[in-house]
Amino acid sequence: MPACDFRLALITDRHLSPRPLAEVTDKILAAGVGWVLLREKDLTEAELMKLAGTLKSLTERYGARLIVNSSLPAALATQAYGLHLPFASLEREPEVVKLAKDKGLRVGVSIHSLEEGRLALKAEADTLLFGPIAPTKSKPGHPGHGLAVLRELTKRLAQPLWAVGGLKPDMTREILWAGATTICLRSSLMTAEDPGSLVARFKMALPPESPN
Repeated sequence: MPACDFRLALITDRHLSPRPLAEVTDKILAAGVGWVLLREKDLTEAELMKLAGTLKSLTERYGARLIVNSSLPAALATQAYGLHLPFASLEREPEVVKLAKDKGLRVGVSIHSLEEGRLALKAEADTLLFGPIAPTKSKPGHPGHGLAVLRELTKRLAQPLWAVGGLKPDMTREILWAGATTICLRSSLMTAEDPGSLVARFKMALPPESPN
């Protein structure tokens, strides 16, 4: 079984997959992805907790880590590694970051600009998620921010920055050399006929060690 590589993360979207989410996540983790960001925004709290518990068991089996999107109760109930928040939640519930960190969770925040990144760091976020880097079907009409913008953000923002959006294996080294610490994959893995093979292609494209 391949070792986990924490430069690769899965962002879930069960609506994109023809197979049950637990089944496809199992295949992705077995191939060596290090992170699972559970992002299923239409579930009830009870449904999310149940799914988070299932994925937590899978991540433990493979030595990977689970992050839960938006729900502090679900992250705590399943003893997830972290909580991820959309940037807008910092304005609605600024106390959530502190509450989560006081409970021992690492907190990530999605950002779309340098200013949002600075505000997220002021709120004491541990990790920043930035994208889309390239054009992607999930953001129709968006040309992607590109590597130059990514490079500028990694220079100006001190915390680890995860890249997402339209990423392909042949972009892997450029993304990491631009300063990102983790490559996040959603649509490509969720829709892949053989997600394990796609993960293998990304892993083969990674440099021997992260440049960060």
